[in-house]
Amino acid sequence: RHGSQRIRFSHRCADLPQGHVQHVEAPLNLFLQEVVAGSHAANATYMDEHLLDKDERQEVLQRLPAFLKEDFFQSHFPPEFSVSPLCFIVGGPGSRSTLHADHLSWTGWNLLLS
Repeated sequence: RHGSQRIRFSHRCADLPQGHVQHVEAPLNLFLQEVVAGSHAANATYMDEHLLDKDERQEVLQRLPAFLKEDFFQSHFPPEFSVSPLCFIVGGPGSRSTLHADHLSWTGWNLLLS
């Protein structure tokens, strides 16, 4: 459904200095092929809060258990602080995130599919 959609993802490989990533733009289906072929030394990571349109987001959110549906950003913060209720994150073997602190001490639930 979204395979031909162009995305921007991070690619890490041995040719780059340690800790550096290359940002690549390509169709989602090509990124997924790179994830499958990835290794600890050469890997790809993609994060997108807007991959799904409004109807698709609602479809996913309706299937969540009640404790995952509560959104404190909607009920306790002004609209300027609203964040997407879903974030699509994909990474293959060796992919990782940089050490960071999210704004407003953001925490979220993760679902790991293997």
